[in-house]
Amino acid sequence: MRPDSRQAFIHGVRHWLSYPVRQAEGGLAIWRVDVTRTLAPALRPEAVSGLDPVTTVVLDAGHGGHDRGALSPFGDEKDFALDMVGRVGRKLGAAGLKVVQSRDSDVFIPLEARPALARKYLNAIFVSIHFNAARRRSAAGLEIFAIPPQGAPPTGQRQPETHDCQHENGMRWNRSIWFWRQPSIRLSWAGFPLLIAG
Repeated sequence: MRPDSRQAFIHGVRHWLSYPVRQAEGGLAIWRVDVTRTLAPALRPEAVSGLDPVTTVVLDAGHGGHDRGALSPFGDEKDFALDMVGRVGRKLGAAGLKVVQSRDSDVFIPLEARPALARKYLNAIFVSIHFNAARRRSAAGLEIFAIPPQGAPPTGQRQPETHDCQHENGMRWNRSIWFWRQPSIRLSWAGFPLLIAG
């Protein structure tokens, strides 16, 4: 961990924090929301109540029908996403997971109906697959979006806004800093509701 960084590593796995680590009182300070909602579940998953193993994966092929998504000389994003969902679905099914696809043909499904499908299944995770298009040939890699914990701002916002700071489990934000005095410990992140390949 480094001051002013939102990255933390635990056992070589990167975790993204909601807020940057701060230097305070001779050590490093981590916001309470990051400790309780990001780090504690990663370090002690057995302590998370109601956490059952994922048995169902709902795969959402982004876009579809009239919504072509990103365009490239090689085709439309909606077609790449549908192809990838089929490939990933077969591998997950072979591994023993139940797989549900939001679409298996070139149809448009409203955005709100996609994650609602996952709510119909117990112990399900929703993964929406998209592809980026870029003019630079050097652009490559993955882009992963995850819903931030309650009480945390969107990823691009560095500091809490007033509406972020109202309450978190009945506590005011001004008491939501956790002090971490062991800079040798490395911290990390989990959760992938939206995967974008480029």
